[in-house]
Amino acid sequence: MVMKNCLFLPAIGAASLFTVSAVETAPSIPSGPVSYTSVSVGTDYSPEAPAPGYSSPVTQSPDTYRSSSWATLRVNLYSTNYEVRGMGVTNPLSNYGWSSFDLTLRPGGDNLFGMGLGQEVNVGLGVIYGAGDALGDAPVFNLGYGLTKELLPNLKLRAGYELLYGGLEGYLARERDKAPHRIAEDINVSLNYNDNQQGFFGGALVGLGFQGLTGLFGDLHVGYRWQDPIPSQGDLGFDVAFSVGQSYSLGYWAGGAEGFDATRLRLEFLPYSLNGSMGRDAKFQIVPWVQTSWSGNNAKKIDRADWGEAVDHFQFSIGVDLIYNF
Repeated sequence: MVMKNCLFLPAIGAASLFTVSAVETAPSIPSGPVSYTSVSVGTDYSPEAPAPGYSSPVTQSPDTYRSSSWATLRVNLYSTNYEVRGMGVTNPLSNYGWSSFDLTLRPGGDNLFGMGLGQEVNVGLGVIYGAGDALGDAPVFNLGYGLTKELLPNLKLRAGYELLYGGLEGYLARERDKAPHRIAEDINVSLNYNDNQQGFFGGALVGLGFQGLTGLFGDLHVGYRWQDPIPSQGDLGFDVAFSVGQSYSLGYWAGGAEGFDATRLRLEFLPYSLNGSMGRDAKFQIVPWVQTSWSGNNAKKIDRADWGEAVDHFQFSIGVDLIYNF
């Protein structure tokens, strides 16, 4: 037994010596100052650098329209007719046209209550030129609030409340309720798709009036946007957007008025500047447009309830809108 242990100990000692000799010795730290060589991106130090004599093409992102951050101001400088969801008001009630501004605020980001919700506050003020006593001398005012949810990229759901004073809603609310006020209130839900680039866009709206005017109303629209249908000249170019809309109501404007309110065709011209000061990705946009509208089968029902001719049966309108994104 002693002899076996004596033979085993030299073996352990040899293994230990082999293990120690197998460990590498750490390199010595150089003495003296350390010099650095500057490296520029795109030189041969970069693995993405092209081979000598090869010029890589310049890649540009596609043209996009600006996605407004916290506020959008839309000003209708002037349009030749006053309309509500495409339903035109007759010349005796609106002789000389319409101007308005609408401000949309989006405070608090897009994750309200930690549920991915956004909120919108809408304030609008408009003037009907030559309205006389029929629509009243007071301006048209609206105030709204809504919660929004982006269900898919560029597809937004909105549920909200709106108060309207004056205009066609206020005029008919006073006629129906026989009250001195010109106020109408409603709740509404809308679903809109718009990628703000070339291609299809559209939306649907359903509302329920519960004050002044009571009943259901809605609106559908679908359109297509073309970028640069004509090559840009110099620093300026323009896009074109065409849309078709249809509004409807069920007892909203008058008792028994159930059906289509109006059908409209709209063509918008979207000028832009190549230096980015106007249109597309810029904060500022100018939108000239033309629109035709035909009243539906609700027109005569509304006229009978009003004992007059509140709705025009055909209108051709032109106008100019200004949009500024904050």
